Amino acid sequence: MKQHLLVSACCVLAVTAACLSEHSPSGSPPPPVGAVSVETGYTDSSFFSPPPVVPPDPVPFTLSWQPVEGASSYEVRVYPMPMSASNWDDAVVVASLPAGSPTDAVPVFVQPEVFENTCVGCGLCEAACPHDAITVSASGKAVIDPALCTQCGECFRTCPFDAISDNSYGQPYYFGVCAVSPGGAYSDPVCTSSRYYMRYTNWEQYCGDCAEACYILLDSCGPGCPVDAVWFEDSTGEHPGRVHIDHDLCVQCGQCMIQCHQYGLLTIRREVVEEGPEP
Repeated sequence: MKQHLLVSACCVLAVTAACLSEHSPSGSPPPPVGAVSVETGYTDSSFFSPPPVVPPDPVPFTLSWQPVEGASSYEVRVYPMPMSASNWDDAVVVASLPAGSPTDAVPVFVQPEVFENTCVGCGLCEAACPHDAITVSASGKAVIDPALCTQCGECFRTCPFDAISDNSYGQPYYFGVCAVSPGGAYSDPVCTSSRYYMRYTNWEQYCGDCAEACYILLDSCGPGCPVDAVWFEDSTGEHPGRVHIDHDLCVQCGQCMIQCHQYGLLTIRREVVEEGPEP
């Protein structure tokens, strides 16, 4: 009997060791990548060839770093705090890039993502979405349509189960990159020294007096700004006909861009802004 138990235990250990060796990283990790940089400024700066999309397509951040020897891929993550090996697993994966691909202009989309393992299909996010970008599928999980999503973050703020990632415009993130070996070993993360966020803003030098008012503010063109963050200079102002966005009030819902692109001069843009390190 003891001999039978001993053989059984040995078999279990052998199977366990085989499973661990199959899924555990092997080999040495590659060296860390060089410094990670993020482009700032307007994401679509061509005024004469603007994207004629309403609602606007999702727009990526643009990252750059130096490739390293021994990497088979690179993984990009975002997190509200600086990333290191100790909290890398807590950060949200936003891109994975095979080695050999250009790393000097990598598009990284930061958009709300549904965690299917925690989503219960309650429908609160679907009801809260101001652009009807979320539906609850037949499988009982929320699904976000990226073509309609403006990254306003209402779904994240509404979800009581933390089943949607806090990836939204106006939210500053650190960006981190790890090099991954063929055996799955990760290098130490390299993180940006600053946080970056994307916001809606007006390209003011090209904005002007569309309809002796502003299509964003006309009730006949849509709901307009829900928080009164958009204001219009009338004839008494220094720049009559120009629209301004109060970024302290703005909730990044994207409604101003939708109406400006549908009726106006398409001067509402997305802009990547660098914010200093978290205090």
